[in-house]
Amino acid sequence: METIKKEYRISLIPGNLIPNNKTSIIGLTEYNELTNLNETHPINPYCKANDLIIISDTEIKEGDCCIKDWGIRQEIVQYHNDFGNTCKKIIATSSKSLSRPKSFQYGNMIMEDINGDGSYYFAKDTEIEFSKPRIYFINLGLLPYELHPSFVDEFIIQWNKGNKIEKVIVDYENYISVPMEHLLTGSDVEKECEKHPFLLPKTSKDGSIIVHFIKKRKNTKTERLKILEKLELGEITSKQDAQQLINLLKAAQKNKRSKEDIKETFEGAGIIDKNGNLKHPYKKIYFPSEK
Repeated sequence: METIKKEYRISLIPGNLIPNNKTSIIGLTEYNELTNLNETHPINPYCKANDLIIISDTEIKEGDCCIKDWGIRQEIVQYHNDFGNTCKKIIATSSKSLSRPKSFQYGNMIMEDINGDGSYYFAKDTEIEFSKPRIYFINLGLLPYELHPSFVDEFIIQWNKGNKIEKVIVDYENYISVPMEHLLTGSDVEKECEKHPFLLPKTSKDGSIIVHFIKKRKNTKTERLKILEKLELGEITSKQDAQQLINLLKAAQKNKRSKEDIKETFEGAGIIDKNGNLKHPYKKIYFPSEK
């Protein structure tokens, strides 16, 4: 089955935005560093509870889980049509209080996790009238998917390295919904259903959504040569050019390259001659040694 990749925004939000939140697993310290809030890392009084959410600009429907901007504050709510364009749909979260709430509204019913078994029930006069598994409401958009703990751990690591991640990639697949009585029958109903596949995020065995960090694209050899040529001709005038040069030098420091590759790059850029000697005006460049 073909995998379709979609790019979304990811945001760190204060835990108090989530109604009845008791499951924040990320702490923001007074030094603007992130830490895990779990049994081995108890909540520090100097840490502020936070959660991660993945936000979508796609169409939002009545009842969808969303983050609403009131202008002076934000709030996580179920979407109502009179909210207009002040809301963004939440695809996934690190908070179980949001992805597995004790109760939520579905139409005119209050669905409750009565048994803690991953299903939600609507009971009237102690009689259960309606029940569905949690994934049913996730696919409807009423509940967000969960972020895998390993993804959250890596996000924390990257944040503390100074890499403030703002966008991620989510894997999707096409699915077909066929009524059970028509499944594998070759009926007209089954054939019609096959004409209308719909996209759903790919998930791990535990039901958490599959999310990837966006890898920074490396400059090609041709692009590196162009940057070095601009340097030789004194054409580094824009901030973009300067940043490209900085990125090139940083990449050269981090990535191991053969002497032949380095020599070919610098010779092609006119910095050294065939014998490896610096050419004008680079002969006068002086790099003081670090003490």
